[in-house]
Amino acid sequence: MKRVNIDSREDWLNAAVLALRPIFADRGYPLADKIRVSCGWPGGRNKARAIGQCWTSESSADGTFELFLSPVLDDAHRVLDVLVHELCHVAVGIAAGHRALFAKCARALHLKGPWKATSAGEGFGEHVGDPVLAFIGCAYPHAALSSSAANTGPKKQGTRMIKAECPDCGYTCRTTAKWLQSHGAPLCPCNQEPMEVK
Repeated sequence: MKRVNIDSREDWLNAAVLALRPIFADRGYPLADKIRVSCGWPGGRNKARAIGQCWTSESSADGTFELFLSPVLDDAHRVLDVLVHELCHVAVGIAAGHRALFAKCARALHLKGPWKATSAGEGFGEHVGDPVLAFIGCAYPHAALSSSAANTGPKKQGTRMIKAECPDCGYTCRTTAKWLQSHGAPLCPCNQEPMEVK
């Protein structure tokens, strides 16, 4: 197998797929020809907890399985066992879920359950991890991101509206500080009296 140049974490991940292909095939689980792997936040309902995700080839415009590994991972061994989990979905089909067919494939690749959140089992390093890491020949070029740290994305806007209430009838409304400064408290529509600003 020809070595590849590693200039990015995606190069590293895709080189790992290249090295894993014969390992999967030897165990009776050939992989699809078109697979891309990226480091990125998995989407969907459980994206805050998910550390890997496999998108079916039907979702991709060019018929490629798209795999995403969370940027919270930076240990090469853990990255590999998560990648193998996602490749098991490719091998048996996403429709199989984490049921018997998936479990059989995962066991053949030395993963251990629970099947929705596998980890490296006995023999994984010797039969899967070590040969793949030797083929890649360098550390995973990534530093872990913390999903709880502040980011530079848009901030959630707090309310700018100020509550006003009529002390007589209880009618309430909200307005901005700008309008309160320029026009004073709003008038209650029931009695035309100024409302109390809360």
